[in-house]
Amino acid sequence: MREPEVSETRGALRCHWWEDPSGDRFLVPGCMTRVDNPDIDGCDCPTVEAELKAALEELAALRTKLASAQEWGGYVAQAVHSHRDGTAIMRKAADLADAHEQAKRRACDDRPAATSPEATPGEPSDVGAERNDVSRAAHSEQTHGGDVTRQAVRITVPRVPSEADVYRSWRQVLTGVDEKATTGRDTVLGPEVGHGAGVETLPGALVLVVDQHVTGWAQAYHGGKSYPEMDAALQLLLVQADGGLKPLWARHFKTAKGAFGPAALKQLRKYLAAHPPVGDLPVRVTDPGPGRPNLKAGVCRWCGGKLAAHAGVIVGHGPEAELEHNRHCPLADLAQVGTPCGRCGVPVAPSTARVVLVREGTGRREVQHTGRCADHPSLEEYEQQRAAEAEQRAAEKAAEAKREAKRAAAKAKRDAARAVKQVAEREAAEALRARFEALDIVEVTSREELYDKGLNPYGERMRLVEISAQLSDGAPATWWEVEAYGGGLEEPDDRGGRYFLRDDARSEYQQYKYEREPYRPEPRRPRIGDVPCPPGGAKHCAHCGTTTAPAGWMIASLGLACEVDCYTHLANDHGAHARLHH
Repeated sequence: MREPEVSETRGALRCHWWEDPSGDRFLVPGCMTRVDNPDIDGCDCPTVEAELKAALEELAALRTKLASAQEWGGYVAQAVHSHRDGTAIMRKAADLADAHEQAKRRACDDRPAATSPEATPGEPSDVGAERNDVSRAAHSEQTHGGDVTRQAVRITVPRVPSEADVYRSWRQVLTGVDEKATTGRDTVLGPEVGHGAGVETLPGALVLVVDQHVTGWAQAYHGGKSYPEMDAALQLLLVQADGGLKPLWARHFKTAKGAFGPAALKQLRKYLAAHPPVGDLPVRVTDPGPGRPNLKAGVCRWCGGKLAAHAGVIVGHGPEAELEHNRHCPLADLAQVGTPCGRCGVPVAPSTARVVLVREGTGRREVQHTGRCADHPSLEEYEQQRAAEAEQRAAEKAAEAKREAKRAAAKAKRDAARAVKQVAEREAAEALRARFEALDIVEVTSREELYDKGLNPYGERMRLVEISAQLSDGAPATWWEVEAYGGGLEEPDDRGGRYFLRDDARSEYQQYKYEREPYRPEPRRPRIGDVPCPPGGAKHCAHCGTTTAPAGWMIASLGLACEVDCYTHLANDHGAHARLHH
């Protein structure tokens, strides 16, 4: 085999001629320059050093971009966690990511075996599919073969269908089969979990779902007591790494007694051998679900509190069944500040923890943070935060006091300047008054009516007039007069006056308001005397007792009154006029 050609000026080239022992010559990977001239010493192909340098530069740019994206993602995660709905947002994001991953897995599982990337070109499709299955089995063995490579995932146990009997159906994490038992529910081993519950366990665990339905009623041979006839539907589910449940086996049995016969137990043993539980399989209930409501009143097995019917849930079956509060037992104990949290060990801050009854053993009271422990500060952090907030409030209060003092000083300054100005204007007005009283008016240069308003319905009005004139000393002067006019006023009115300060004139003008005419009811109209009643039962005024109004007696007969006071006193009763007035 010949070594690659090397150019004296450019170094090792990517393209070169390769000769096999038989003498055949091949161009690797292909160069149009060498195709045109096979014996050329150099070409335009980049050297290995140039390609390595370009690849390193591209890798550095991608790493920089990735670091920037990771930094930005960290900032986004911090902002989401600090939001009040951060936990719900992150849970929604995790659900979307899981859904996307499941869609990709389904797409890979639905891909035909012939197009699988595991299959090598040229080999049959069944051979490629077999190699793909072997690789998947190896991956499953690596994932489920030990606790080191597995992490607990959260699953949601299937609910009991509405048509099934919730009191006779159950769900169970299957860990084994009792070889000594031959039939019945005691043949399957493993912790029972509630329907619709949230459970954390390891991928590869098996979940057995048993749903029983009432198909009819029968009578016992001895005593004739009625009992329900049940069927059973069994389903075996495999816990996936993404928290999903993959169906492995399902079968419907006509009678519930035959559900755990030799055929069903054989299937369970087969799948237990394929997916054996390694060590002590952890099963932690994070959400107990709706449970089975209690039909009768009883006592909670944990806290001893009384439970009314349908106020709790039933745990267990048969004689071993007990009652308990759903989810949590109500405790009125307050979490003492500074007590370490039972989950994280951090001393709790005020309003961040509660006393819960841990359902382990015989039950024990424990202080725990509400929600996630990471979302709450420690007592030291809480005190530091409160101190910082108090310091900030004190600083804000001092700044506000400083601003208030500044505003008060500015107001006092404005008030002082206004008082000085008013004193000066008052002194100028008094000086003008003295000049006006001592001198004569030579000429009125202008007369401007500033305001005008009515005083009553009789036409009396009030106006404020500004007068400018020249006095006998040759200097101009301005004053204001408030005077009443109109409404037949002939004699001088004592209202108003002459003012040498405009504010005094305006105050005098504003004292006068419009006065409406008071209502003076006219005296009742006396009865005009006996008047013969017209025939036909005309309406009579029950107030004045007449049918003859200024416009004639027909006004009263049409339902009109003879005057305002008589409007509501019309009588149409036969003989009413005679009874009242004759």
